Amino acid sequence: MSAVQHEPWVGLNYGSGAFNGEKIAIVGYSHWDNDIDTNEKTKETLAGVATGSTVEIAFFNKIMGYFKRDDPAFWNEVMFFNFIPNTIGTGDERHDSGTDEQHRLGQARALALMEEHKPDRVFVFSAKAWRNFPKSIEDLAELQADEIIPEEAEFVRNHYRVEDHVVLAFGLRHPQGAADAIMYPAVAAALRMTSSPPRT
Repeated sequence: MSAVQHEPWVGLNYGSGAFNGEKIAIVGYSHWDNDIDTNEKTKETLAGVATGSTVEIAFFNKIMGYFKRDDPAFWNEVMFFNFIPNTIGTGDERHDSGTDEQHRLGQARALALMEEHKPDRVFVFSAKAWRNFPKSIEDLAELQADEIIPEEAEFVRNHYRVEDHVVLAFGLRHPQGAADAIMYPAVAAALRMTSSPPRT
């Protein structure tokens, strides 16, 4: 197992709560790379995306659109990390699933990042990431058992408690192959939804 763990991208304006006073984190599944992996992979990728110098990555362009933004500076207002802590492999392996160890590390890291950066809402744009995400308040109370996000679903949601802070998390489809007619209203609805963690 690689010792590399990608540092998250935390936009310059993330702490200001650019979304009605709330802090937003966006989560993907994995990076792939034909070069040597480093801890800076996510930061380097998003630095290019946020300045507009990297424009060919559809994943980031489509997500920006879901939030009704057309300026790549959007990425300076959010936090981003992938669930898999290091690269999944080369370009030929980009659609692979992570190992059990990568998922275990990803779960611990997701909780640690939520605790450190305390986002108010987390948008997970990957069914593979969502079904391997850490157990939520609902999961631990056995109040809800989320399955793989079905194609026709808008999103599923759960809550996490990190210290005295509650995080509202949404599982959405990956932008690749997801119809805009589903994704735009899904994100809009998730932004409007009121946090209501179950009492346990």
